[in-house]
This record gives sequence, C-alpha cells and structure tokens, in this order.
Amino acid sequence: MKNLIKLLSFLSLLLPLTLWAKANVICSYDERETETTFFCMNKETKKPMDYTVPSIAHKSVLDDISANGARLVKMDEYLAEASPYMVLDLAEGPNKSIRSCWMFEKIAFTVDQFNDLPPSDPAIDRLKSLAQAMKDAGVCKVQVHNENYLNIGVTNNDELLHQFLCIANNESTLGKDNIGIGGRGPWGINPIHNNKRESLCYGTQAVVRDANGNEDKADKKRNNRRYMTDAVRLDNAKCALKLYEANNGLRDWGKTKKWGSNRHCSKTTRDRLQFMKHLGPLGCCSQACMARASKVKGGMTYTPTTQNPLMSLARNP
Repeated sequence: MKNLIKLLSFLSLLLPLTLWAKANVICSYDERETETTFFCMNKETKKPMDYTVPSIAHKSVLDDISANGARLVKMDEYLAEASPYMVLDLAEGPNKSIRSCWMFEKIAFTVDQFNDLPPSDPAIDRLKSLAQAMKDAGVCKVQVHNENYLNIGVTNNDELLHQFLCIANNESTLGKDNIGIGGRGPWGINPIHNNKRESLCYGTQAVVRDANGNEDKADKKRNNRRYMTDAVRLDNAKCALKLYEANNGLRDWGKTKKWGSNRHCSKTTRDRLQFMKHLGPLGCCSQACMARASKVKGGMTYTPTTQNPLMSLARNP
C-alpha cells in the first residue's frame, strides 16, 4: 500500500510536465535492484525534479514521461545539462550508482589531495594562474563584505582571495573540469547570464565563443583549454568580482547547505589548506600575510592570526 501511495504521488508530480512540454524537458533514470529513481529537468530554467518508485512501476512511469512530451536521455547527457551543485546533490544518498558517469571522474581535490600536490603538478600551475588572475582583477582592493553564513567567515581580502580559490577547486578542480558547460568559467559562475548587452560582464572574454559567435561549450571530457588562457581567466575573475560587488558578497555561490560551493568552503576546512606552501606571497593581499608566507617552507601549514574561515575543497567521490 505504501509503494502504491508513492507511485501515485510521483505520477501527480508528472502533471506539470504537460506544461513543460514546449520548454525542452529531459528525463533520465537510475535503476537499481528493487527501485528506480527518475530525474527530469527543464533545460531552460534548470528546474529539476526527481522521485523514486518501485521497479514494478518503471515502465508505467516511462510511458507517462513520454506521453507528457519529455525526452528520455542517458544519464551522462542529463548530467551535462546540470549545474555542478545539482551533480553533487545527485551523487549523494541512494543515487550513488550514477557516480560511474563521466561527470564524476573528479569534481575537486580533497584537502589531503590538495596539500600533497607536488610543485610539478599541473594543478599547481593552474592554482598560481587563478590566484594571479584574481589579484589582477582587483580582489585585494575590493571592499570586503563580512560574511559568516555556512561558517565561511570571510572578513578581509586575504580570506576573500582564498575563498575564491576554494570555489575554483570545488567548481572546476582549479580551472580544469566542468569548464565551458553552460558558459561557466573556473569560478563556477555563468558569465553567459551576465554577458548580454548592458549586463555586468558584457563585452568581455569571460565566455569562450566559436567561429559563429555562439557560446562554445566544452566537449565530453570538459577540458576546454581556451578557458585556461590568461586573458579569459582574467575576464572570468573580473566577472566574478563584479558579481561579488553588485550582489554584496558571495551569496551567488550559495548560502544554504543544499547548493553552492560556499557549503564546501568553511573556515575550518579552509584553514587546513596549505595555500602558503603552494603559493607563497602570491596567495596574499596584505603585507602581514606576505611576511608570514615568505617564512613558510614546503610542507608547513599557514596558520592565520585572525579568524579567517576560508577553504574547503569539495570531496572527490
């Protein structure tokens, strides 16, 4: 009886699909031994819905999805349309089997992985380039909004720089993965949404475009190297800071535990990250920070003298 109630509840949720039919809705599913979880999303609004039903109802739900005008796709295609925070949410709980999809090859370095990176690792070069781009964009001069939701504790420019570097790890594995999907740069922003005429990032290279002037999305391996050029990195950093200033802080990167990179970049986690080991003074804005960084030897951890929540590199499944 309980399963029947679940099924009826889900079928009632499918009714809105009739309204979505002309809005380009896609659906996929994760099938397990005794139950199936269906995922549907409006590609225009990115509004998702999901529900788990007994396996016996699998075919009936598929029929209802098709009858309501939605298109059934493979899970990797569904994930390619999803934002990073949606992908992370889908990989939690009972739906861990979808971790085998290409989207989960690597989402971010863990704290230990980050701290153990050798100087010769390409990720360190990307980290240095991102730090330089953010500093060139003005992160050390911007007025800092004191914020402590999700325990991020950002109160000064040094902490703000580190928070953005943490975000870059969580959103793009330090500027490598998920690049170009939906116009995202390494900071997880969607400059395409802010790149229209009269908008914040209009006229910049924050969005890489093809020969026809259209947004150039990444290939399946998400390694669009044109997002790794200095000019594009700089414009993406400028765009991120414009969003930060216009919206009075980091709220565009999440204020709740359900989405956004801020939930993975708390002060506690940030303080464990050895930015000084990898960046030295490049990871600083203030003279005091630079003085401390210049004394750090390989393998030593930077210990802040002020309360500076900063980083939490998202988990790597």
